[in-house]
Amino acid sequence: MPRRKLFLSGVASSYGVIGINIFYSGLSVPLALHYLDKEEFAIWALVVQITTYLNLIDFGLSGSLSRFLADYKSDVDGGMYGSVLRTGNRVFLLQGILLALLGAWIALFSAPLLQIPFPLRPTFTLLLLFQSSLVGLALASRTLSSPLWAHQRTDVSNLSAALNLLVGLVLMWVGFTTGCGVFSYLWGSIAGWVVGTISTVITCSRLHLYPSRGHWGSYNPALFRSMLSYGKDLFIMSLGYQLAFASQILVVTRTLGLEAATTWAVSTKIFTLAQQAISKIFDSSVGALAEFYVQGNRTKLSARFHGVLTLTSALAATLSSGLIMINSSFISLWTGGLISWPQANSVCLGVFLFFSSISRAHGAFVGVTKDVGGMKWCYFIEGFLFLSLSFLLAPHYGFIAILLSSLFANLSCTFVYGLHRSARFLNLSFGTLVFWSLPAGLVSIFTLSIYFAILWILPLSTSFAIQALLGAGLLLCIFLPLLWFFALSHSVRKETLDFLRRSISSDRGT
Repeated sequence: MPRRKLFLSGVASSYGVIGINIFYSGLSVPLALHYLDKEEFAIWALVVQITTYLNLIDFGLSGSLSRFLADYKSDVDGGMYGSVLRTGNRVFLLQGILLALLGAWIALFSAPLLQIPFPLRPTFTLLLLFQSSLVGLALASRTLSSPLWAHQRTDVSNLSAALNLLVGLVLMWVGFTTGCGVFSYLWGSIAGWVVGTISTVITCSRLHLYPSRGHWGSYNPALFRSMLSYGKDLFIMSLGYQLAFASQILVVTRTLGLEAATTWAVSTKIFTLAQQAISKIFDSSVGALAEFYVQGNRTKLSARFHGVLTLTSALAATLSSGLIMINSSFISLWTGGLISWPQANSVCLGVFLFFSSISRAHGAFVGVTKDVGGMKWCYFIEGFLFLSLSFLLAPHYGFIAILLSSLFANLSCTFVYGLHRSARFLNLSFGTLVFWSLPAGLVSIFTLSIYFAILWILPLSTSFAIQALLGAGLLLCIFLPLLWFFALSHSVRKETLDFLRRSISSDRGT
């Protein structure tokens, strides 16, 4: 399949998964709040957060394995491709067992440390015990899906993720209605993983992404050392990323309690989905970017990265603006008034979404070059700074302190360093990279200024319907036209129009 079609199918399927994820969240959250109290809901969110950290036990080898496969993908039966898979499979098996054992140890001793109420401690322990075992099993079998990234078949990964979500939702719903309580989440996770894994293996086999019989190579210690050398940098980088972006539930639980953790988990759901939607642009492009890098074609690499970053900034500005406008009123409507989220919190979330999305694109660029360098320590410093500020300020100022701590840590660390690093690698000025993202941010500020001015001047209702209609009108009539003409580069606009023309011609032809 041509590179352009691979990219478009990857992006399209990625947003299809986002849509299914929205459907999943839209049903699962009200369903869970109907059958569970807020503390039980928070218990599961906390278990997911802990197992996310446990996944770091792969020491960055997941990303390393996929990147090394990309170097040998042109000859699947050449031996080295199969050796990469065999080497990774042996390591992942050991890591999966270690993850499950470590998760069991944490399950037995962490409840008092996290100040879990005594009646909920047995439930928390069992949930964490079983979920860590499932995550360990998923890690042990990670080699099965590794070829998809190397061959730019993210559409297959997305199909597997979609099946995982849909099957998980059905099983979770059955669990709630049959009285399984919070363990319904666990049954949904197990069923979703089984179906997703089987679909991935079948599809990879049909696409011949696995070596033929007799061409699998063998475990290669030298290759493992090379993968580990690159992987250890990714591990430190991933650990820092988790500290900065996936520690909030732990901080909220420890400083503000389980009910506050539920409020956080629900109220930041749109933010999480928006993050995923924005990141899909770069994630769907990284395979092609890596191919340009391997070929030594820096001109095409720079041009493609420019287009990817422009699209990332545009989508980040769009979703950030929408989140600021509707998130607070939507949360109240979605939960039937059980949870409230002040407008100031949504503003902070939106600003953080914009800047963190741009810094993530620059940070993830190391996956293209295999040169992590100082980025690993930058993420780590950001995570440490966030945790220090939030633990210090959250007990006194609540959610707003956690949000501002995240924003400050990101801007002062990864954002600045990431732009400097990309500018140095692409032989561009820092100002040039800032300008690639600046117009989208300015269009967002202009549109939001009009939005809040209208709400302040006119005696409009603050209902979700009014805010949504006003926001949609401003986005369609002001934001998107300005974004198209002033934020998107000429090449991106031309490619978009060409794609639309080809799509229309294809439809007419059929």
